[in-house]
Amino acid sequence: MAQGKRFTEDQMEKALRKAGGIANHAAVIVQRATKKPCCGETVRNYIAHSEHLQKVQEELREDFVDVAESKLMHATKKGEPYAVRLVIETLGRKRGYVKRSELTGEDGGPIKYEDSAAEFRSKLARRLERQRAREISQESDD
Repeated sequence: MAQGKRFTEDQMEKALRKAGGIANHAAVIVQRATKKPCCGETVRNYIAHSEHLQKVQEELREDFVDVAESKLMHATKKGEPYAVRLVIETLGRKRGYVKRSELTGEDGGPIKYEDSAAEFRSKLARRLERQRAREISQESDD
């Protein structure tokens, strides 16, 4: 016989809102309110099966990001180096502030792709054989 739901969607929503959308914290709140055992996985399952709870969690996450953006804006205006750098590296990309890495071959030249797949596998097999031989040699020395 299938067991009924222990908690209502309303109980889960209230707990999620109180917990700021964090499932493990919401589980503690539900457990205290209902005196029934509850864990984060249970809350996540309720969310997974409820379109309404999914929307509630998304709303709470958006609120959280809004708060973080506000703090970042404040820190940037105060001239905090970490905040300025983060804004430049993310929002500033549209203006050409891009963190970029270049991969080059020897002495800054082009990367050479000389080996065929078969040659590569053969070289790799030889390297692995040499490494294994060294390991066996070291084991026998011990």
